[in-house]
Amino acid sequence: MTTLSIPVFETERLTLREPRMTDLAPFTAFLRSERARFVGGGAHRTEYDCGRSFAHMAGLWLLRGYGPHVFCLRDGTPVGHGGPWFPAHWPEPEFGWCLWSGEHERKGYVTEAMRRLIPWAFSAVGLATAVAYIDPGNDASARVARALGGVEDPGATPPDDDPVVIFRFRPEGGA
Repeated sequence: MTTLSIPVFETERLTLREPRMTDLAPFTAFLRSERARFVGGGAHRTEYDCGRSFAHMAGLWLLRGYGPHVFCLRDGTPVGHGGPWFPAHWPEPEFGWCLWSGEHERKGYVTEAMRRLIPWAFSAVGLATAVAYIDPGNDASARVARALGGVEDPGATPPDDDPVVIFRFRPEGGA
């Protein structure tokens, strides 16, 4: 039997914790919405697809020993997810993030959460570098990447043939 120990972190306004089955419904609503257009979502996604995507996110904890955390308000409401993300076909680890509902935008939740998770990924997980793959037009995520110290890295390898802007993160900051 394998037992996982997934760290829980507190920030000023958030709890960053493991994915739970109770998060599946809000995650599915997000993934089937227009908000998810930059992560392959939309109305075409079936409940089955969404469940598999959620299981993939959670399963990385077992396969890699790390994965995304769910961002929760202090009252326990899940509002998004993010952290180190390294699917099997990705060329290198990524720092990714999503807010599940527009009502939580422009409050600094992603930046607050990732300011806690990025140093943890470098120190405790042992990542030497990571990227953020951001779709052209996703200006909000590009602003977050810059605010977190990401620097555009045009020489980095994208995960597929879709156009992306790649931001590089290093423990000491910059490219």
